[in-house]
Amino acid sequence: MKIILSLLLAIGSFQLLNAQTIFLVRHGEKANYEGVDLKNPPLSEKGLKRAHDLKETLAPEKIDVVYVTNTIRSYQTAEQVYTSRNLQPVEYDPMPSVEWVKSIIDAKKNVLIVAHSNTIAHIYNTIEEAVGREKTAIEHSEDVYNLLYTFYLKNLKKVRITVVNYGSAE
Repeated sequence: MKIILSLLLAIGSFQLLNAQTIFLVRHGEKANYEGVDLKNPPLSEKGLKRAHDLKETLAPEKIDVVYVTNTIRSYQTAEQVYTSRNLQPVEYDPMPSVEWVKSIIDAKKNVLIVAHSNTIAHIYNTIEEAVGREKTAIEHSEDVYNLLYTFYLKNLKKVRITVVNYGSAE
């Protein structure tokens, strides 16, 4: 399964050669047991496995910047991706503006953005707005952790968006 997802990502990258890529993902499953700070919980074992699967899925991809929120689970989800590339994560406002997204596009960097269930649709729509697309109504329920949204941008004239399931967290 991981090989197929990696192949799909590689094919997508090949089809839009030299395209800027924005990866958008929700953090992994959070811990929910006695003694855990429910306002800022770490990842559960499943969430840590999913973070590993994210690293494996994105392994063939060039990523220049990793954006995380100021939560433990956001950092932990991205940690294997940024450490495997010798990057430092950059904190962002979980409800970013169109101007923030445009600054990412203007920098022409490939990025990973780790979001939350209640912010992922906003970020998705903000990216669409920044590239001049009509907003798509997407729903991202509280129990969905396995979707990787990928925006391929080539001169803002050709934009392709893919959504793949990644990891099993089992």
